[in-house]
Amino acid sequence: MDKILRFLKNVLVVVFIAVLGLSYYELSNKDSPVTLCLTADKTPIYRIDVAYFFYVPMLFIIVFNIIISLWANVFRKFPLDKLPNFPNKAYWLAQKEDERTKHEQLRKIFVSWVYGFGVIINAFVSLLVGKLWFVNRSIGGELWEYQMLCITLISLILLWIVYLFYRLSLKRDEFFTSSEGKIENDDDAYDFGLDNKR
Repeated sequence: MDKILRFLKNVLVVVFIAVLGLSYYELSNKDSPVTLCLTADKTPIYRIDVAYFFYVPMLFIIVFNIIISLWANVFRKFPLDKLPNFPNKAYWLAQKEDERTKHEQLRKIFVSWVYGFGVIINAFVSLLVGKLWFVNRSIGGELWEYQMLCITLISLILLWIVYLFYRLSLKRDEFFTSSEGKIENDDDAYDFGLDNKR
């Protein structure tokens, strides 16, 4: 599951670059600043320079995904017994010979969880940039539309948090993780040029 989520996270980065590039190409040809929000009668409320529209989201996505890759690598190497208390900790850290794979499964759960957060944020930022693009095409742009986006984001983050505790509370060998319980050497080296030395 961690490989699938990492792949999806990176696909969304490509989608973001495509949306941002196309919108910047169109909006940079306009003389007016980029409109962020409109009133009910289509009067612009907030506007920014097109350079800010391009560089701020781009910088955020780059920094955010580097942090996600580093965070995932921390869970691959961090001693599991030093983690704060979590549901069924004794079960996941059992030292019996036939339960050694649970340690690797636990690492996969945490790594997948981190990549899941990357998927949520990358999708949200891509959607937000696309939304601004359409606003400047006179399609939507009222404040309530952004409120709905924020509510959706908060709901997804809450589900993301709850999922971890729910998954750890389950005493089963497979739940969106590899039944072999092994972490392959799936380095994130191609993620923004990071080296993942084990």
